[in-house]
Amino acid sequence: TGTSRLRVYFTDGSIERVSAYLTPEGSLISNTWYFILITFDRDYVAKAYINTKILAGSAYLDISGQQGNIENYTNLSMGRITSSILAGKIDEPKIYHSIASSQLINQEYYSGISNLLVNNGINHNDYIQRLSELKSNLAKQ
Repeated sequence: TGTSRLRVYFTDGSIERVSAYLTPEGSLISNTWYFILITFDRDYVAKAYINTKILAGSAYLDISGQQGNIENYTNLSMGRITSSILAGKIDEPKIYHSIASSQLINQEYYSGISNLLVNNGINHNDYIQRLSELKSNLAKQ
């Protein structure tokens, strides 16, 4: 098994504009399912959530200087930056037109772990542990 980290990359398709690592080296473990959600807003902030928890010290990725309308951008890549390709799976990617609320983040995570349990992606004990962590996070909100 290996470890990796999460990087976001904002570009106009011709050259890299801005990018940042949102997690430290070794923070993501191979062969482990993660719920990852990244938000961007026009106030130039990128925030990352893993398993509903906002990453402490999430990078602030300044996109305020970028021009154009992201709605008109026709290319979208996930799991790839130029010649670097994710050696893994991306399941159920979604794009929203607004910043995700904490309620939506929690609902999506619960749906993901429930699907994992039904499809034998995690065992019952893993499901209970993740559900307990979700409830703990909800209590802190």
